[in-house]
Amino acid sequence: MEQKRIVSIQIKILAISAAVFVLFTAAFIFGDFFQVGRFVQDDYLNNMAERLALIEISFFEESDLMNEAKLQSIAEKFAEKFPEVSRLNIYGHKEGEYAVLASTDKEKIGKEANNEDIIPIFSGKNTISERPDATIEFLVPLRFNEKPVLSAGVYVSSALLSQKIWDARLWNAAILAIGFFVFLLLSVALLNFFVVRPVLRIVKDLNMISEKGDLNHKIEIKGRDEFGYLAKTINKFTARMAVLEDLKYNFL
Repeated sequence: MEQKRIVSIQIKILAISAAVFVLFTAAFIFGDFFQVGRFVQDDYLNNMAERLALIEISFFEESDLMNEAKLQSIAEKFAEKFPEVSRLNIYGHKEGEYAVLASTDKEKIGKEANNEDIIPIFSGKNTISERPDATIEFLVPLRFNEKPVLSAGVYVSSALLSQKIWDARLWNAAILAIGFFVFLLLSVALLNFFVVRPVLRIVKDLNMISEKGDLNHKIEIKGRDEFGYLAKTINKFTARMAVLEDLKYNFL
């Protein structure tokens, strides 16, 4: 009966630990839910910027920047190398206005560029935005001699980026689940070693004393924690009871 009560205490402690950990994990997941999306977008943008840096390597001379045939060849090679890109536009100055100098969609070539498409030429910064046609637009400045002169617009399906974000969130959830499992196992091990085992040892020894009447039996727990102190107190008590029993026996 006593052992069943001790086991129930163990279950209660584990349940409380699990509940606290689950609440903490849930708060972390919901708090991190949108941060993961932002991180994946930023990481993908930086990755795309690194890919587009390959285009800049092709600029050997300043005349290459306005060589539409070469720009078109670069755009097509880039699209072949990275098939997840649905379209690549290169924007630049042409005949007094900014236009599409090269594109994997040849119908776009020569059309006037929007103000948003050429922002990287003036800011020198990468930008990302979601378009109405369910695509994500990555705009990256292309530099010559460290000066932004062209803008490259990479268009990727928003479903692809959403899948990457979802995969990242699942990965985070998996890590948290593994962490919870390890935490639970560690809690069980520590609880058994530091709490349940000493209590069961004391209960077993007390049962032996009460059933056999052996007041000289010692509880062998030498730790300096509360259980060690409890064992010493019980040993002192049984030792005094043994003395009283001897006095009683001698008196009788």
